[in-house]
Amino acid sequence: MRGIAVLTALGVTITSPALAGPDAIGNRFLNDTPSMLDFGMFKLGLDLKERGFMGMAVWYDWDRNRILVRELVLVSNEWAEDPKAHCQSSIRNVRQHALVNLVTGSPLQESGMSGFARHFAHVGFSRTIGGMEEEAALKALDKMFLVRSEIYNYQTNRQVLACEGPLLGTQISYEE
Repeated sequence: MRGIAVLTALGVTITSPALAGPDAIGNRFLNDTPSMLDFGMFKLGLDLKERGFMGMAVWYDWDRNRILVRELVLVSNEWAEDPKAHCQSSIRNVRQHALVNLVTGSPLQESGMSGFARHFAHVGFSRTIGGMEEEAALKALDKMFLVRSEIYNYQTNRQVLACEGPLLGTQISYEE
């Protein structure tokens, strides 16, 4: 008799559905979908890493309304490279990777967009949102990209040099 009771209890336990699920924190993130901006920055960050831009990060700067492509370089007191030359080279390499003409600062693609804009596009279709067609939105988005390189001496905990410039363009500004 006891054996039947144990088997019955075991059978009920195995066949009963579990009452587990996400808590409030889990639900918060399950119910918050990524935007095309989130997804595009994620894809651009992966693309940069796959292409060897190891010190690069991509994020949205809310206060400046810019998509920042930022390189952080940590150096020691013995670093012999010219910081200004490194900054110029870094920004030039990012622009080149984005298919931007280094002389004119304009996109090289026939579409009139940089190679970075494609990361923010829908695949296989385009949408008009708020009266703006996707192609026009992507061209406008190109003007939001800002490329920045920051060089810090980790031994003195001080910035050596920072430089930045728009993705589309040729200008670079410096701050020490």
